Parts: sequence; C-alpha cells; structure tokens
Amino acid sequence: MCWDSASHAAAQAERVRRADWPTDLTEQLRAEAQRLAAHALRGELALFLGAGVSIAAGLPSWGGLLDELAVRAEMSREERAALAELRNALDQATVIERRLKARGGSIGRTVASALGPRRHYALAHALLAALPVREAITTNYDQLFEDAWALSDPDGLSVLPGAIKPDARRWLLKMHGCLSDPDRVVLTRSSYTRYDEQLPALSGMVQAFLVTRHVLFVGFSMTDDNFHRIVDAVRRLRGEHRPPGHFGTALSLGAGGLAEMLWDQDIRRVRMADVPETMANFAAPEAARRLEVFLDYLVSRTRDAAHLLVGERFDSLLTPGERQLRDALVRFVKDVTGADASAIRGTVAWPQIERLLRGLGLEPPDGALVSGSGGE
Repeated sequence: MCWDSASHAAAQAERVRRADWPTDLTEQLRAEAQRLAAHALRGELALFLGAGVSIAAGLPSWGGLLDELAVRAEMSREERAALAELRNALDQATVIERRLKARGGSIGRTVASALGPRRHYALAHALLAALPVREAITTNYDQLFEDAWALSDPDGLSVLPGAIKPDARRWLLKMHGCLSDPDRVVLTRSSYTRYDEQLPALSGMVQAFLVTRHVLFVGFSMTDDNFHRIVDAVRRLRGEHRPPGHFGTALSLGAGGLAEMLWDQDIRRVRMADVPETMANFAAPEAARRLEVFLDYLVSRTRDAAHLLVGERFDSLLTPGERQLRDALVRFVKDVTGADASAIRGTVAWPQIERLLRGLGLEPPDGALVSGSGGE
C-alpha cells in the first residue's frame, strides 16, 4: 500500500526493473499496454467506463440490472422471459418503469435501492484511477470509480452534471446520471430523449471528448447498445473524410464475433482471450483476471518519474539523466527564490512555472516559492 505519489512511483519503478509479470500476459498484450501508456504520457488518453468495470465489485451487468429491476417490479418469471424478447434494452426498461409506476414506485429510486448498498470499489477501479488521465466518462450509476479517483486528490475532481469546480484538475461525466440523484437516472427511451434535449452542453462535451482524445473503453460488450450509440456518434462526427486510424481502444474479455466487424475501422480491439465471449464454456474469471493484470502493467508503464526527483529517499531509482535533471531544477529553484529574484517572480509567465515546480514537489522549506504578488 502506497500513501503518497512518490512512494507509488518508486514502487512502480522497481517493478519495471524486475520485470516480474505473469506469463499469461503475452508479448502482444504488453505491446498494446505500452502503446496505451504512450498515449497517456502525452496527455492524449481518456477513459470511457461501462458496467463491466463494476461487476467485480458485486454490481450486475446491464442485463443483470434490468432483470433485478424486473424482479423488484414483481414481474413473473414468464413476464421476465417475454421481456427478454424485446431486443432493445431501452424498451425493456420502459416496460419495467411502467410496471413500477403502477405499483407507486420509481425506476430511478429502484435502481438506487438495487445498487446503493454496494460501497467498495474493485481492483479495476483502483487501477484505472491510477492512470495519468484528466477526463473520464461513465455510463454507470454507481460512485465506485469516483471514490477511487478522489482518494489521490479529493478537491481536484469535478463530477458532472453537478457543481462545477473551476479549479478542478480532473472531471468525470456521469452520462446516465448518478445514484446520488435517482430522479435523474437515464435508463428508458424517454429519459434518453430528455437527456439529449435538456443537456445539450454536456452532449457537446461528450462529442468534443470523443474526437480529441484517444478513448480507452473498458467494461463494454460489443453487443452493448450504449457502446453502439457512442461509437456511431463519433463516426458521424468524424464524417466521410475521417483521418486514418482508430480513435479509441476497447478492452474486452474475449472475441466479439461478427459484431467486431461493425467497428473494426474505428475501434482497436484488445482481447484478453481469443475465443468468443458467447461460448458456453468461456472462462470469464480467467479473462477478467488477465484484464486486471493488463491494467496493472499499463499503470506501471505510466509511472511519473517526476515524483522521484525530490529528496534523496529514492535517489537509487533515478537514472543518471534523471539525477542531472533533478540537480538542475534544484539549482533553478535556488536562483529564483532569493530576494534579488523578485522581478522574475513578478513576470507574466511565472505562475505557470510556479505550478510546474510545485507539481514536481520542488518547493523550498521557507515557502519562498511564491508569485510576485504574494512575495512583495
């Protein structure tokens, strides 16, 4: 367990040095993780999380949630079987909503009741939260990912829609609502329509997000209506003259069959197993475990060496070049914190440099590293 960024970076550096990884993490999977790590280190990676991420925490899949809601709506086994014949999940949810209303209930509050008691995030949430990304979108109602993400910087996370924090360093868009506001949960066809009509600004944010980042999709099935809707929206935005290459990567447990052909020009598919997920004997637990190892390996390849530059505690883990960089930065801090350097700290560019130095942990004990206005 690491309680600060420097310790975490040091632990990851040592793991990379030892190269002690399970043999079932193939060379191909390692290469895919290194490719994603390069996107992350350039600030290009963003997350899009689906229901599969929370299954390890005891939450149901999309289909499992609908079945649980149908049970709570007191639908008989025969009615639930007939419900499954409605191929579209939005239509299934609409039928359940009407049954709940007839009994004086609410589908949003029933969702909150079904998912609310599960409060502990899973390993996948923690690993995804450890990636150096600033933007994420989720279709999940639970609050498990934001719980994990907020641990490292609780004041720097803005959860949307909701109160916007102007100084937030990261944001998470709950695309379908949140358990904290069950009356605004988006689940039925009519609620989807209201979402698009009432929150056009958020829709625009989603579109900009999807066309300006390399999006890592985790927890979606290739047959998931949410996934189809999202990818199709990006395809239309990019238009006929879209640039070559994939705009995102989808991590999956197994092969998606013919459905993969629908999106293979837009989404790079990384499978934990090459057999179809629909096979009766598909080893889902083994594939899920391999996905966790994959994410762990990905996080290790995005270690922030900047956290190791300060102090002598982890000096042995630095490369010769990193030691030279650290020494040069320390000399720079000494040069700009003296009384005769107040003019430097009063320049227009200084606040940006100050933020960079503070982010590296390079701040003198006497607190002299302050902006010109605060130091005069």
